[in-house]
Amino acid sequence: MNPNQQLIVGIKNNSLLAVHEAMEAGADLHAANPDGKSLLDVAQQVGALHVGRFLLDHGLNPNVVLSNHETLLHRAARQGDMGFVSLLLEYGANPDTKDRKMRRPVDVARPQGGYVHALLASKSKQVQPHLF
Repeated sequence: MNPNQQLIVGIKNNSLLAVHEAMEAGADLHAANPDGKSLLDVAQQVGALHVGRFLLDHGLNPNVVLSNHETLLHRAARQGDMGFVSLLLEYGANPDTKDRKMRRPVDVARPQGGYVHALLASKSKQVQPHLF
């Protein structure tokens, strides 16, 4: 298995040790997986929050655009993934980026006790409609 494959397996297994070993073996953090997805995308899909933080610490873009023309922040918000929403915002993801339907992450946020929506609304620079 080559280092990039090791890296993807490490991410999918949420193993920081495996990710470190793959990097030491020469893995490219900017490589895509065989489906063309960014490594940060893979980490979010499998809920590998600690690996996601590691990838962001090593320079991956928190504003990555997915194949469906939305950002990773849009998807995390839609899924109610508070951990990744918080992480992406912490690393500078733009909460006002719009998808091809002109929706911001706050507009697609899955209501989950309102936490994801409230967090995104607090970070947005645009005026929020009254929700009550």
